[in-house]
Amino acid sequence: MKLKRIEKADPVQRITTSIRGSTLDMLSKYQMYYKKTYGEDIDRSQLTNDILKEYMNEDKAFLKALPNLELPPAPEPKAGESDDAKL
Repeated sequence: MKLKRIEKADPVQRITTSIRGSTLDMLSKYQMYYKKTYGEDIDRSQLTNDILKEYMNEDKAFLKALPNLELPPAPEPKAGESDDAKL
């Protein structure tokens, strides 16, 4: 299995996104494969997070550019909006 066992969790920030049904099916099967490999359940959001993180950590061009990339400051939430980040 390419994904290593999940050892720790960073603080969580919620996002809302959409994915294709075929991708969701594969993610569900990967979740089952994780359980078969490691003998424990994994939360879908944790699995998604770690797959994305693994992908970015293997992108050599991205890692090379990373020190020069700076995120803009987060906008202040408007009255009545939640603090959740949304995609």
